[in-house]
Amino acid sequence: MAISYLMAWQKFRCAICGDRTTLQKDHDHSTGLVRGGLCESCNRGEGHAKTAPVYLDYRRRHPASILGVQIPYEDPWTKKAIRISPKNPDDQCSRLSALKVSAAEFQLSGKPIPDHIAIAALELAEELINPQ
Repeated sequence: MAISYLMAWQKFRCAICGDRTTLQKDHDHSTGLVRGGLCESCNRGEGHAKTAPVYLDYRRRHPASILGVQIPYEDPWTKKAIRISPKNPDDQCSRLSALKVSAAEFQLSGKPIPDHIAIAALELAEELINPQ
């Protein structure tokens, strides 16, 4: 649901080039969070031309950061959110925020919260209560 709002906010246009085409969910592989919708060309370019200024600008100020939302990227094959492993408390806060968004989306839709989200929340709670 949140991803639909993000794409609508982008007016269903690529966040980099502005083309109106089928958008792909771009996500940050280090956090597991969606950054925005990109056309196929820009999504491919963003993954390969890591130092090109247009992609650096996008990574610094992508649609999700502008809106202040954190949307977990869902693996297209398993339909499960990609989990991030925390390296510091800020990452734990990001994970907690992403889990809250996921749980809220299911609650709003009237569907039960999937086991993988509930388990991730329990694991995170355990990490916060008993840090290594």
